[in-house]
Amino acid sequence: MHTVQLLFVEANTHQEAVEIVDSKINDWEGHWSDWHAIGGRWSGIFGENHPDVINYKNEPELFEKYLNDFVEGRRKRLEECLQRFEEGGKSLSQFVDTYNPEIFDIDMNLYSLKCMVKVLAGDWTYDSCFFDLEAYSETLVPFRERVATRPEKQFVVAVDFHF
Repeated sequence: MHTVQLLFVEANTHQEAVEIVDSKINDWEGHWSDWHAIGGRWSGIFGENHPDVINYKNEPELFEKYLNDFVEGRRKRLEECLQRFEEGGKSLSQFVDTYNPEIFDIDMNLYSLKCMVKVLAGDWTYDSCFFDLEAYSETLVPFRERVATRPEKQFVVAVDFHF
């Protein structure tokens, strides 16, 4: 399965931003993704001028548009996970009451809850939609602080992850 993520980095050029992202991701390969490609299936996502990378200072409106789209995408994924869990018809207390470590029983509704909780707890997962590689954070706070002082050095790189 493929997912696209926006990765925030600080760099001097578009090319340097791609190199930083590639280097950092290569160090993590295998964590939850078995391979990645800059742009990949989403190559050209940002248009002709900068198909896979945007600089904040040069394109603030475009940058914010995609950031808002991906924030909404994360919210939608969280809502879908919650809905799948709730449709399972079992409460958390029922899972606890029926828990038996002698039985291996994967419940997909509980798995949906796990995916949602991991994102809410700040883990970078395939459901996160975006991640700040400078601060190793899935929140926007560090990125916003850097934009306020050094917008010309803030880049977002679209990455296609396979898992």
